[in-house]
Amino acid sequence: MCWPKRTDAWSATLWIERILEADHRLQLRTAYVEAVATLPALQGRGYGSAVMRTLGAAIQDGYDLAALSPSDPAFYARFGWELWQGPLWCARTWHGSRGRGSRGRRRGDDPAPARHAAAGPHLVAVGGVAAHRAVVTSMEPTESPNHAALIDAMQANYIAHFRQFLSLPGMVMQDDPALTWFVAPTAPGQHVLRTRLADGAARTRIAATLRRLEQLTDHFRWLVFATSTPPDLDRLLIEAGLVEASGDPWMAASLLQLPPAPVTPDGFHVKRVYDLATLDDWMVVTAAGYGISMHMARIWYDAYAAQGFSPDAPSQHFVGYLDDQPATVGTLLLSPGMAGIFDVATPTRFRRQGFAGALTHAAMTMAQERGFHHACLQASSQGVGLYGKLGFTTIFTEREFIWRRA
Repeated sequence: MCWPKRTDAWSATLWIERILEADHRLQLRTAYVEAVATLPALQGRGYGSAVMRTLGAAIQDGYDLAALSPSDPAFYARFGWELWQGPLWCARTWHGSRGRGSRGRRRGDDPAPARHAAAGPHLVAVGGVAAHRAVVTSMEPTESPNHAALIDAMQANYIAHFRQFLSLPGMVMQDDPALTWFVAPTAPGQHVLRTRLADGAARTRIAATLRRLEQLTDHFRWLVFATSTPPDLDRLLIEAGLVEASGDPWMAASLLQLPPAPVTPDGFHVKRVYDLATLDDWMVVTAAGYGISMHMARIWYDAYAAQGFSPDAPSQHFVGYLDDQPATVGTLLLSPGMAGIFDVATPTRFRRQGFAGALTHAAMTMAQERGFHHACLQASSQGVGLYGKLGFTTIFTEREFIWRRA
């Protein structure tokens, strides 16, 4: 607990000791944090932060992991809590282990209930022994998830993609669950990425967003997903002066059983980007494949280089080589419940040989090995057939509305 003086007002939390299981094999003794709260009159004064710092010190010894299910992930990120990538299961709970310093029962004292998927999202922090920092997936590993939940996970993965660029100069992002947008000086562009507005507030919020974006850029696109709200968002955007343009199809695939890898010529192989030299190859192929300048491709290079090359990182990049010639590239981004595939590019002279399909299959295989059950991507009209052969089906087609300064 934390209190400003000797009064009856405080911030408080507690934890429950649980066993969480990752990848159906690794069992982690976990301090599961609940009921982080501060009286409304005392919020915003740092008392909740003080409680979380004290909690972190209290659970360092004796636990492999600390986990919680946050309403505000950004608050906990300041204290080192991170997103858990992939499925996580609750294997056991010690019902008597609440409060500071409580250890509850011995391992053998409590019979394990049936395993169940840990609800989420969750954030986790490291306890005593290993680097298992993260926040837990919110989608259960099912063959056919709820359609809206699948779209939400696809959209959240897309938003996570743009967060990767915030380390670069000039990038601005409003990361609000109700209305999320991203503005860059050039690439990766200017976009409204998520709209979840109540009917009564939508027109006012749209007008305020337009005024703010007008201060930052002379054009942007407003994406409308199948789960965007209010239902008449398209009409409100047109009333606000935006013009509808054609949108791209969004596709998803189950990773529970992958199709065979595409056949490629002898000498083709895929490498994970593991240093600046292989990222150089990735950048060169990206520029040639998308027909953009090396200066433009450098934006992706700088953002990805800043993240490092850990094999356990949520963002992984691939280069497909024909012998020693880089021929195709792509990126895998893991976020709660979804493996997103981005940046697939092949220069003209290497196309129609199965290289992009083989690289995409390699990314899907890595996601499957990490326990993910669904992959998604945003396809061009020309790419729908290619990805269909890998098990992807079109889930929805985004609607796109454009604003340009008069």
